[in-house]
Amino acid sequence: MAANVFMIIIPNQRRIVAALLEGKEPDGRYGAIGKQRSLHNTYLTLPVLLMMVSNHYPVISDHPQAWLLVGLIVLAGASLRQFLVRVEVGDSQEKIAWTLPVIGGALALALLITQPEALPAYQGEVTDADAVGIVQTRCASCHAANPADKTIKQAPKGIALETLDDLKRFAAQIETQAVKSRAMPLGNKTGMTPEERAKLGAWIGKL
Repeated sequence: MAANVFMIIIPNQRRIVAALLEGKEPDGRYGAIGKQRSLHNTYLTLPVLLMMVSNHYPVISDHPQAWLLVGLIVLAGASLRQFLVRVEVGDSQEKIAWTLPVIGGALALALLITQPEALPAYQGEVTDADAVGIVQTRCASCHAANPADKTIKQAPKGIALETLDDLKRFAAQIETQAVKSRAMPLGNKTGMTPEERAKLGAWIGKL
């Protein structure tokens, strides 16, 4: 998108302006090419904005089928932009209603793909010490009063997971992020295993 602006649209606009200042008729090709690239950017705006913040949503960036999710997001975003553009120019909703099922279908498929698979229930005994050990090893490098991970300045969302009381206080969030969605640790940077997730789930289930 930036390349379209800085390498095509702006240079072509300068050529047109220069021709007008010289009293010449500008080459219409430059305007047509600029319009085409602007159109491309228009339809990519919403998907690109989501991609720009996707690192904050590991369900997108760390998903095994992230490539498919990106495709669905582009499809839904471009269809939504088409709907908005055509509404702005006065088209009847009947003419653009086709975009709505496309958007809905793409989002529904994305939601279906991102549904987490259920972990097999852990059958063994999980003690408080086990749970604390897992979290201290896999989570506390970021979720601490003084994070050991140098890329983290402060605990994400202000959640420190350093003591048993911390784990109990934030059990619901741990279950959602580390057990059910497996969105955390971010990018599984610390290598949390499926067994460790199952253990945490079993421990939280007893609270």
